[in-house]
Amino acid sequence: MRSDSRRAFCVRPIAVWPLSINKSLSYVQGLHAGDVVTVRTKLLEVKEKSTRFVHEMTNDQTDQAAARTTLKVVFMDTEARKSCVLPESVTTKALAMLNGAAHE
Repeated sequence: MRSDSRRAFCVRPIAVWPLSINKSLSYVQGLHAGDVVTVRTKLLEVKEKSTRFVHEMTNDQTDQAAARTTLKVVFMDTEARKSCVLPESVTTKALAMLNGAAHE
């Protein structure tokens, strides 16, 4: 019998997982097939257990926003079934991004 490592990976439980708890989506302007777009992401907020950020899709030809979504994400402990403190590596990088954006 052949061992399939991908299958073993898929059934293994993950202890901590990012989970979107709040989403807001706005369609600002229509797009057509073939339109070239750019999606930019901006970090808005970092808290002990959550982050909030926005994705904005812009039509490259008109430079107008076509859609915008704001998300609030927490890290969920899947065993305890509750939110947990963000990993230090995530918090450090996120705060550096916010501080860098404030100085631009």
